[in-house]
Amino acid sequence: MPLQLSQTAPQKFVTLLAATNYLENPETFESGRKIADLGAKRLSIELPSGKREGTFNFSLRKDISDLSAFFEALINQETLSFDISTAIQFERLSIPKRLEQIEKEIQSNRIADPERLIPLLERIEKDQQIMNYARTHAGRIKKQIQTAKKP
Repeated sequence: MPLQLSQTAPQKFVTLLAATNYLENPETFESGRKIADLGAKRLSIELPSGKREGTFNFSLRKDISDLSAFFEALINQETLSFDISTAIQFERLSIPKRLEQIEKEIQSNRIADPERLIPLLERIEKDQQIMNYARTHAGRIKKQIQTAKKP
């Protein structure tokens, strides 16, 4: 299934990618410091001039760390969206707990594209089979997202 983003997320991604000069100098991605194994991260892009990619465990380069954090937040967001969609179908009583988790992740800036959650939150808000507390909470989160995106 293709990943869908709001109108602002692709621009954020392009800005982060451009800051890395489109993954130029991949040999500088890895920090020389001794860091616990955090799991190998691999960034790759195909350009008309060829493919660029770099693998690293930990990077001191802010541009690379920011791009990696964007992808991690995107994965986190999609996982939470899947979890809550499943809960709507099969575990309605777990929805309040999952909404709290979404709210904490948004506050911690671990969601790449919060606007993308609005349709899901609206679905919860309108579903009369979901308890009132969860519907109200979904509405509050939606308002927080909408307020945060206004200039």
